[in-house]
Amino acid sequence: LKAPAAALEGLAVTIDDTNAPIDEGETLDVQVTATNNGGSSVTQDINLTSPDGIEEDSDSRTIAGSSSQTFNLSLDTDVGDGSPSPQTITVNSEDSSATESVTINELDPANFDVTVDRFPDDVVAGEDVEVEATIENTGQVSGTQTITLNDTGFSDTQVDEIPDLTLDADTSTTRNLTFSTTNPDDVGSGQLT
Repeated sequence: LKAPAAALEGLAVTIDDTNAPIDEGETLDVQVTATNNGGSSVTQDINLTSPDGIEEDSDSRTIAGSSSQTFNLSLDTDVGDGSPSPQTITVNSEDSSATESVTINELDPANFDVTVDRFPDDVVAGEDVEVEATIENTGQVSGTQTITLNDTGFSDTQVDEIPDLTLDADTSTTRNLTFSTTNPDDVGSGQLT
């Protein structure tokens, strides 16, 4: 008969649970148990490492002999962390390590849709053309874009803009853009985009 394997001296760590799956930008919570299989008190750092090898959280624990402690470590995710999925996180002490596969869901990037709500059909040369437009971010994350009004019928130039417009996910705003018809060539039929 073989003698049973000796228990690991020091701190043995296990990953008990996580709150995965989560979305990009959310916090991954990891429940950890550290067990001291020896007879004397031990103090060590318990570390949580992200899938790309960066230490994201650490907790110094003093655990008496033949006892254990359960606690949480956390990892803040960013947009872009969801690929590839699933991914592997690691928890380690000085004496052992444990891994777990977690799913971080990718979110649709910011996407700005522009709808023209109102504009005059006819104007007198020299008057301003006011264009009312609704801009909607149909993505799942916030984004910033510059919205432009372009004269594609007369001068083929940009005539107005809304610089650095920021919209949260699934939100919209209504804004006005202006085309000043001061050019003598701005007579006839044209197009704005």
